[in-house]
Amino acid sequence: MPTRTLRLIDVTDLSALRLGASQLLSTGPQRHTRSWAVAVRRTWPNADGLLYRSSMAGQECVALWAPAADSFPPRPAFARLLSDPAPEWIRALRNAAATIHYDFFR
Repeated sequence: MPTRTLRLIDVTDLSALRLGASQLLSTGPQRHTRSWAVAVRRTWPNADGLLYRSSMAGQECVALWAPAADSFPPRPAFARLLSDPAPEWIRALRNAAATIHYDFFR
């Protein structure tokens, strides 16, 4: 979890229109969406990143840029190797993968 509030440029909902774009930012070709992200980054160099809508799941996602580097602790609160035999978190990963129809091999 971040240790401070992140400064995100919101390109969800009507905010994309306010920036002169449309919701195609979430579903358009990557060459266009990437160009927009580069332009937004240049316009707001101190922003931590973008809040955008996923083209795959339609949910809000965050893309972080370099200024966000100081917003995270030096170590994660939770970390496990994929080879760790902890069945409860493996089961959670398998369930999450099944929900989005991804194969989970172990």
